[in-house]
Amino acid sequence: MARWIAIACFLALAFAAEGRAQDRPRTVHVFVALADNQYQGIVPVPAKIGNGDDPENNLYWGCDEGLKSLFKTSPPWKLVSSVDPRTSIVLERCIFKHGSSNTYLIADAYRGREIKTAIEEFFAAASGARAERARIQLNGRPVELKLSGGADLVVYIGHNGLMDFRISPPRAPAPARKPVIVLCCKSRDYFEDMLKQRGRRRS
Repeated sequence: MARWIAIACFLALAFAAEGRAQDRPRTVHVFVALADNQYQGIVPVPAKIGNGDDPENNLYWGCDEGLKSLFKTSPPWKLVSSVDPRTSIVLERCIFKHGSSNTYLIADAYRGREIKTAIEEFFAAASGARAERARIQLNGRPVELKLSGGADLVVYIGHNGLMDFRISPPRAPAPARKPVIVLCCKSRDYFEDMLKQRGRRRS
């Protein structure tokens, strides 16, 4: 998984480089299902990093090679916001800005037991549904960011929950296309057909 998150960092950098001439903010929305020994069919990891209720120490989020830690130590990116959404599903939202482009990465840490919701909401975003907005303050001015189905790039990172459960059949795709990235075990075998049905291309 550490390798996958490093790949996500590289791909986000490439995406940011493409947007250097853009005036409007470009957004990457990452859905992270926290590793959870108890509620997921993962190969068990040490208890400290396999607690799906503890983002700060989680394998996919707060440990040395987790998404939050990796992006915090990646020089082109700056953490501009880290909040507790105060929901029972998403435990933390981090927003990073790329240093030389108008590109933002929004990452949501889903409670491990809520992996099914994380994957369902990723697919909804991939179809262009559930477009959302978030407002942040940057250098004393408000910035509005498009999230979920409104994001320019949508990413899922975590255990391949589709090996353990089924989700609702895809709805008809929205007209607009966008790139998506799926970083999990056997992602092509389980995600590709559903993404194609939603009219999205898999990266």
